[in-house]
Amino acid sequence: MGVIISFKTNAAFSPDPGITDPKVQEIRTSCISWSGTNNRVGCKNCRSDRLMKFEEITVKGSGFIHCQSNFYSSQDILQYETEYRFFKGINILHGEIDSGIWGISYLLSMYTYRKKDCMLLETPDIHANGKKFLMKDIQNASCYMDSCYPLFSHNKTIEKLIAKSIRRNNIMYSTEEIRNIFCIDKNRFGRPLDGVGNERFKAMAAIGFCNRKEIFCFPWLSKTRFEYYHLSMLDTMQILKELEKVIIVPIGN
Repeated sequence: MGVIISFKTNAAFSPDPGITDPKVQEIRTSCISWSGTNNRVGCKNCRSDRLMKFEEITVKGSGFIHCQSNFYSSQDILQYETEYRFFKGINILHGEIDSGIWGISYLLSMYTYRKKDCMLLETPDIHANGKKFLMKDIQNASCYMDSCYPLFSHNKTIEKLIAKSIRRNNIMYSTEEIRNIFCIDKNRFGRPLDGVGNERFKAMAAIGFCNRKEIFCFPWLSKTRFEYYHLSMLDTMQILKELEKVIIVPIGN
């Protein structure tokens, strides 16, 4: 019998005060999906149909994954007898850098863009909400939370990247409203991703949100590096949780 690894946390975080601001809550709540037809949902403020909200995702696959991020790179291994199960909300994965937890996060979000990094021995078996999903469908809904992800230009400011995403995806929010939803400092909003310090994850989450992403896959972080980004990371995770996203966060022991 295979090994099933389920990830879910109900941990209580202490969010940034801006997260509980009534105006921010009103904007954020209004963008949580409303029931549509044919198993799809739409956001009234985004003027779009999109894939269903993900309640549960299971993945089985095997192969070698060369994971890369702004901080580390590592060869990871996925074994088919291990089934990964993720749920809507925050999924914390604890383990070493090459224990399979970074590999699954990287595969779900970066395969389309860096196939050469993924030597798969068989096609991954993916189910979401009890239905079979193709890799391309999961990829379209996923966002890799690292500067190597194609959405995150190194030259343009966060504000310009968000403005471009709003126009392209018909999002009915202003850049200022998005900045408030994700509690990004106003001064840092006018900088490129490399210049926003420990708010880099908030900025990436905001850009991913404006591109209608539903699954936010973080790169592996050591315990020390996670502690460095601690408050900003927790704020980012809490905001995405309130927006009913799936958040996958691999962290070292």
